[in-house]
Amino acid sequence: MSDKKDLYLLTLPIEIIFHILDELDEFTIIFYVRNVCTQLKTITDTYYEYQSFTELAIEHKNLDEEKMQLLAQSLKDNTVVKTLILAWNRFCGLGIQYLTDAIKINRTLTTLDFRSNAIGDQEAQSIGNILLVNTTLMTLHLHTNEMSDRGIHHLANALEHNTTLTTLSLYNNKINVQSSTYLANVLQNNTTITMLHLCNNKLGAQETKHLADGLKNNRTVQELHVVDNKINNLGTKYLADALENNSTLTILDLENNSIGDEGIQYLAKIFKNNT
Repeated sequence: MSDKKDLYLLTLPIEIIFHILDELDEFTIIFYVRNVCTQLKTITDTYYEYQSFTELAIEHKNLDEEKMQLLAQSLKDNTVVKTLILAWNRFCGLGIQYLTDAIKINRTLTTLDFRSNAIGDQEAQSIGNILLVNTTLMTLHLHTNEMSDRGIHHLANALEHNTTLTTLSLYNNKINVQSSTYLANVLQNNTTITMLHLCNNKLGAQETKHLADGLKNNRTVQELHVVDNKINNLGTKYLADALENNSTLTILDLENNSIGDEGIQYLAKIFKNNT
């Protein structure tokens, strides 16, 4: 938009500008309108519909670096959007860097949903950097991505120091023996996570042992979801031993884990005296 057209637009009564905004969707308003000029951004911030944009869902948009930069610019001083859903976009490279740099200084977002974005180790490190400095995020969804041990390590290191996140979803990330040790360290040192989703990660008995070791002295996790893994009887024993004196966990979801009669006996033992 040229400077002359900008000036003409801003001479219109604010009610007319609001009527124009009524014809635009959230994507256009946040990505483009707010980035035209400072005055139009100020007007948009007072727009009644914009005030209701507490959840922004941008899915299947194939966001390129330019769009990610525009989104980042809007998020830096955002005081409205609390939930940001960027699922199925496969963002990477400079795009994720623009975004994470903005979220580091954002003080409104409480929920990030980055599922199915082919997030690898480099992107995981950028997200870990958010967790080290951001003080408002409470929920992080990273399910169905492509992090290796190194990526999980970056996240775990940050989570050991984070004091605000309460819900973490790592569903379908192929967590193995090594990365389970990193998560065990999180369980031992983090004091805020109350809900942990590790479903569909092919967790076996050894991975479960590491997680159980982390749970032994954990006093914050209230929900543990490990559906669709391979915990089997031995893994169940490790969990049962860890939870024998646990007084915090209230939900344990073990569906579809090849647990037989022996595993049920281990669980029955802890349930006998569980309060």
